Amino acid sequence: IVWEGMSKPLLLPQKRSFDVRSYMLIGSTMPFMVFFRRGYIRTSSAEFRSSNKNNYEPHRFDKSTEFMSLAEFQTYLAHNKIAGGHYVDTLLVSAMKQIALFTFHAARQKIERRRGSFQLFSIDFVLDELFHIYLEKVTAEYDFGSRKVHEDAPDLVSEMHDLVMELHEIPVAFEGMIKGDKYGDWELLFSELIESCHKIPYNPCHSFFEFNSRDLRKANKKVGKVHNTANRERHEHDRVKKKAEEQKRDKCKDKKISYPSSKCDKMAQAEADAKFVRLFDEHEKDYNPNYFELPRLGEVFPWEKV
Repeated sequence: IVWEGMSKPLLLPQKRSFDVRSYMLIGSTMPFMVFFRRGYIRTSSAEFRSSNKNNYEPHRFDKSTEFMSLAEFQTYLAHNKIAGGHYVDTLLVSAMKQIALFTFHAARQKIERRRGSFQLFSIDFVLDELFHIYLEKVTAEYDFGSRKVHEDAPDLVSEMHDLVMELHEIPVAFEGMIKGDKYGDWELLFSELIESCHKIPYNPCHSFFEFNSRDLRKANKKVGKVHNTANRERHEHDRVKKKAEEQKRDKCKDKKISYPSSKCDKMAQAEADAKFVRLFDEHEKDYNPNYFELPRLGEVFPWEKV
């Protein structure tokens, strides 16, 4: 249903569609302790075509053998200025956790509560070209052994095993956990102990107020231009270079020297050399290697000016 209503999904290079596989673990049902773990990108091997009905099959990524980590996905978005350098950590993962929590509460009343029981769920998400995030499906079916899986699978299973064992053998150790605390890469999403303490029932209207209501393309591109982690140093270097060039131009105009010209360049270089000599002389005059005093707030050491 989600894919049929979304004619323009967000695509990877070569126009490949993808979904985001994450995990939700109900580690305990007495009391409820729910954990979330971010996963990875599962990509299609063929180009996406809106006219092809196979592109709308909800299980078509389940047999995928082509994966991309969320870190690689973030790098792709940043390199191409599609989104900012922290889109995955801030917007995407946050939205996935909200949806995962909603799915748990939607089925909470029908979950059979037994001591020692736990359940792992796979949760799949899709994004459209407006960067709206949708739940594709939730399933308790997963296969970590009979086919090629993502390289994160061994750590996922071992950490889940340790978490469940400790949660049921030493439950008192988890009583102090609050939402956001982590056990390895498993993050606490919901604790019935906290809910009973605060006595504040879950209200999805608080989490989904104006959810997916804005077109995030322009905002993400704007942030991506100035928040591109891959090119941050280059942006800063270009900014400093541009500012220095503007200062040189203004000084040449004040002294009625044509700009740009070799005469203007020599004048700017001579001023830079003179400034360095002056600061170096101040450094030699004030610096005593045997003297140390912390600078006051807002000040720097004299030799740091050089």
